[in-house]
Amino acid sequence: MNDLMMELDELVNEPAITIERSPEFSIIAHEVGDHIKTLPLTNGQNNALVELLIRQITEAESTAFKQGFSIAINVLFAHLSRHYRL
Repeated sequence: MNDLMMELDELVNEPAITIERSPEFSIIAHEVGDHIKTLPLTNGQNNALVELLIRQITEAESTAFKQGFSIAINVLFAHLSRHYRL
């Protein structure tokens, strides 16, 4: 399964895969942005905070995609192995 996870890492970074975000995500993102604007941060601190948030969201999306894909493969394999000799 390690090979599969390595391939998934490469696949997730392909520009052809687009993670669609819900309308709720956009609403919350605006709320977070509005809240950040109220904090007494320098431009550098603000930029660093926003960069950290982007990295966190990107990692969460990547991990969720890989986990979901892995679960799907396992379910498919379990289904096929019950009906076919694999």
